[in-house]
Amino acid sequence: MTRTEVRNFLTRIQSHYPEFIVDDFKLSEWYSELKKYDAEDINIKLEKHIGNEEYGRFAPKLFNLTKFLKTNEERQQNITWLLKCEKCGRIFKNTDYTSHYDICVLIATMVRDLKKYFNQDISREKLEELSQAKLYELYNKYVDKMLSSEFVSTDRKEILKKCYIKEVLE
Repeated sequence: MTRTEVRNFLTRIQSHYPEFIVDDFKLSEWYSELKKYDAEDINIKLEKHIGNEEYGRFAPKLFNLTKFLKTNEERQQNITWLLKCEKCGRIFKNTDYTSHYDICVLIATMVRDLKKYFNQDISREKLEELSQAKLYELYNKYVDKMLSSEFVSTDRKEILKKCYIKEVLE
């Protein structure tokens, strides 16, 4: 929450609980704690507090408003999406997707081009089983083969020259 959001929030509390005094010290104290949270989450907690028959007649305590809420930082760390790879159709967490996709595109390109230009069928599944280092080594051989082929256009060869994997992992 911003300092302005906290000030407005405290004013909102005061409108429901006239005995709740807002001064500079309280604003600073509440801001130092609430700045870590999302304004919408805090306001929802206040609405629940106000609507509660048991303790809603008393002004809320800062601790009760933040209890069980995740800070913005905690929320960022826990965000996980599931993404479907457009090349192979498998599902991955967003944290794993980029590295998978890079490998998947590399394999799909090799399988497609070797079939198209050399009529070679290569098993996608066997390529997926290779270690990353072995796959990169094989990919560099594929690039060499494509560059030495008379069937591959000059434009495609120019692109391929930039596609060598410079470091083969061990």
